[in-house]
Amino acid sequence: MWWRPKLLVAPLIVYALVWSQPSLPAGAVAVGVPPDVAKQGFAAGHSVNAATPAEARKRALEGCHKSVGASAAAMKLCNVVATFSNQCMAVAMDPKDGTPGVGWAIAETQKEADAEAIAQCRNTAGPSRRDFCTIDSRGVNRACDGNAK
Repeated sequence: MWWRPKLLVAPLIVYALVWSQPSLPAGAVAVGVPPDVAKQGFAAGHSVNAATPAEARKRALEGCHKSVGASAAAMKLCNVVATFSNQCMAVAMDPKDGTPGVGWAIAETQKEADAEAIAQCRNTAGPSRRDFCTIDSRGVNRACDGNAK
């Protein structure tokens, strides 16, 4: 029965190759956006380079629930809106209290994510506030996962 060992070895080799592959980094973005952002603000959290998508989702939600300056109503609405791997994320907002401008994006590069998030913010900010949309200068609302830059 010369063929039986070969039939057993082939699946073991395939299993070993799949098992030995490094896991991809995982990222996620969570936001809490109430119906009236101008009155209740919004909450956001993100995670990059987590070991699993589930861990990324968990960390993003935890960050959203702890958003500094967010209202309880916004934090209560936190939900994961995107997961990603080897990509960048950004959250943009109008920094003035009582304004509705907010946007977020996932893209291949940080530059693309920043531009898309700002464009979304401008769409919700209204004509008088659209040019004030920005991404936090401290870098807390932008990050890349894995090898993305």
